[in-house]
Amino acid sequence: KLLNIRRDDVSKPIALLDQIHAEIFSLKELDVSERNWLLKPVEQLSDLVSPCEMIVQTPVPQSYVRHTGRFLAVWLLSLPLSLAAHAGWLMVLIELIASWCLFAIQEIGLRLEDPFNGQIAMNIFIKTVKKEVRQRYVMLLEELLQAHADGHLDDAVNRWSHRFDDKLLEVLEDEQRLETAETRQTMIVAVERGVKQALEA
Repeated sequence: KLLNIRRDDVSKPIALLDQIHAEIFSLKELDVSERNWLLKPVEQLSDLVSPCEMIVQTPVPQSYVRHTGRFLAVWLLSLPLSLAAHAGWLMVLIELIASWCLFAIQEIGLRLEDPFNGQIAMNIFIKTVKKEVRQRYVMLLEELLQAHADGHLDDAVNRWSHRFDDKLLEVLEDEQRLETAETRQTMIVAVERGVKQALEA
């Protein structure tokens, strides 16, 4: 759903990494060292895709699944024969509890053998990444505000202009809307003006 891939012969992890790779290269405001620093974990993830694909594509032998299921069924069906004389009608409750526990353990084992089948919460991961990216912009904003307070806003804008983009303008607008102190709001407006001038230059 995230990549809108409908073909089964396309590896979704590889397609996602390719998209991340393209997004990093499209960031013109980054210099070579910063772009290489961002690409390094992408390359590391690419090296890990093949072992993970081997885990996913190695099927669980059907004979193993059938054998464990049949063994549990036979064992549970024969359990009342040995305990009925001692437990009486309580054997029904014992049988229910034993069946639930053992079949649940079997089902958990089957799920653990396919850990990538819906077990990784990608939505939470994406939200965490978005939050961390926003925190980076907020830190940059705080540095620009401090430079404005010290009377060195122009120097700070020139120094950090390679990191300015539309996302920073969105953060500036959000901070300006949420800010209640008039003095800080005025400083944010001045920083926003400097950022827009740097982007238009």
